[in-house]
Amino acid sequence: MPFCPTCRTEYVAGIEYCADCGRLLAERLPPARPVGTPVTEVGVHTFANWLQASVWAERLRAEGIPVVLSAIGPGVGRFGTDQLAPHELRVRSTDLIRARELLEADSGPTDQPPS
Repeated sequence: MPFCPTCRTEYVAGIEYCADCGRLLAERLPPARPVGTPVTEVGVHTFANWLQASVWAERLRAEGIPVVLSAIGPGVGRFGTDQLAPHELRVRSTDLIRARELLEADSGPTDQPPS
């Protein structure tokens, strides 16, 4: 049964998106964090541009792992250039191992290998 990683609502098989928040559903519900627990964000991998990073980010989100894309390097913040800059894929520290497992399992011969 799929779950919404944000709302934590369970859906019947065949539904792909949450009716409440629109998120892509995950096959597994991520563990709940106690209220007030600080979140530590860590980098999983750096990609050449926004497009490459966003493809991998959607894969992680589909598994219930929240992802942040951060443009890095010179020129970031200038009008219209952020998408061309390298982007770092960041996840919660508690999701790091699972995120690396998913990225490594999904990387093929033509994909940029995650670090």
